[in-house]
Amino acid sequence: MRKRLGFLLLLVLTFMVIFNGVTYAGDTPTLKISAPKVVYSPAAVITAKASGPYPLKYLTVNNNNYALPGTKNVVKTVKVSLNKGSNLIVVKVVDRRGKYTVKKFYITYVDRTPPELSVSAPNSVKGSTAEIKISVKDPSRVVRLEIGGHNLLSTPVYSYQTSIKVTLNPGINTFTIKARDSFGNVSTKTIKISREVTDAAVNLNSGLKFDYSALLAYPEINTYNLALKPGEEIQPVEITGIPSGMSADFGFKPKGIDKIYAIKEFSGSTISGEKLYFRYGSGSYYLLFYRQASMGRVYIEKVVKINVSGITDKGDLLPSGFVDSDNETIRHIAYELTKDLTDDLSRVKAIHDYVVKALTYDWNSYYRGIVPQKKASEALASGTGVCQDYSRLFAAIARAAGIPTRIVIGTGDGDPHAWNRVYVNGKWLDVDVTWDDQENHGIIYDYFLKEAPLPRHIEDNSAEAYYEAEMLHSITFSEN
Repeated sequence: MRKRLGFLLLLVLTFMVIFNGVTYAGDTPTLKISAPKVVYSPAAVITAKASGPYPLKYLTVNNNNYALPGTKNVVKTVKVSLNKGSNLIVVKVVDRRGKYTVKKFYITYVDRTPPELSVSAPNSVKGSTAEIKISVKDPSRVVRLEIGGHNLLSTPVYSYQTSIKVTLNPGINTFTIKARDSFGNVSTKTIKISREVTDAAVNLNSGLKFDYSALLAYPEINTYNLALKPGEEIQPVEITGIPSGMSADFGFKPKGIDKIYAIKEFSGSTISGEKLYFRYGSGSYYLLFYRQASMGRVYIEKVVKINVSGITDKGDLLPSGFVDSDNETIRHIAYELTKDLTDDLSRVKAIHDYVVKALTYDWNSYYRGIVPQKKASEALASGTGVCQDYSRLFAAIARAAGIPTRIVIGTGDGDPHAWNRVYVNGKWLDVDVTWDDQENHGIIYDYFLKEAPLPRHIEDNSAEAYYEAEMLHSITFSEN
């Protein structure tokens, strides 16, 4: 019996020793972490929630120890410093017996601070070149530094200084310098350098005269300032050396609209005997040289920007893309119709009646939904047209007669429609020549010189509609 009791006692002691050396899953502290995955500042706050069967002694966050109150349940908030990019965070909780639990996770610090970019250059020079000094730095490294789209860096850098020489056009030259860091943050500086107009390739005193090949040395938009006086809205242009297959537009870019509306189109290697109409007064006009690309797109190869000052808007009197009031036939008709008339009302009526008789409505194009785009002179020559042709021809003859006239676009009876607005006896009044043409039933005057809005007419008052009513087409363009 004594032997059996001794054996049992030995067995119990053995099991006690064994179990004292075993760690159960529920024997170590539990640890839960609440932390952001991405932050935009160099520090983040994490919250550790720990509990266990024994009092908790301390918490370690990336080798920093934080004493705990000795309770079995603890919530501890800690602020950690971060480097740019991905940061490994290691959190460890330890109880009084030395038992511990470890959690590892990552916090990414995304830097939103752009590179520090400094640019200096002279405001004006007399020569054809200028020096631009550039310095940039960023703790996350600068991966791209560009001027005019050309990258100056061959490898990412923390700091960089350089000086580059640029070729200048006569007039105002604009250069944009951009620096981008490894997080995609961008700093942009735009500078303007003025070069005195001494180049023989450009002579603004007698209109625009230049050779296309002389522009190829200039990487930026060719910018010229043209100071005009009232009555000088029409200027001659002469351009030589245009490459084969190149098209050219002369157009206007309204403020706030990233489109250039074509006033005139040119083709051929030489443009001579042509005139530019600065019909919208002071503002920015452009000569675009481009090639046709696929899907109706164009590739712009060269841009000449002409900043005009000193004149007012004459868009109601000067020719436009489709309203070619400078056409010799149009001018002759305007003269013959109005030479013996002394008042605006009689002149407008004569033009109204002439257009009704000169054109027959093109029902075939209307029903097919394919309407050919024609200038006023082309519509007159064809003898047919839809509403846009009636309105263009009326506007062309009226302007040739010195009567301010606009084209209005919108809807008539719910369908796309165009009509006119003419300035008579100190008032703007609407005329719809198309609807006054009753074909075999003669001319009516139900839509002649009426105050807007005309019955069943809804006008599109947008700025885009105003320019699209007369321009040949538009090309999306932004200098930014």
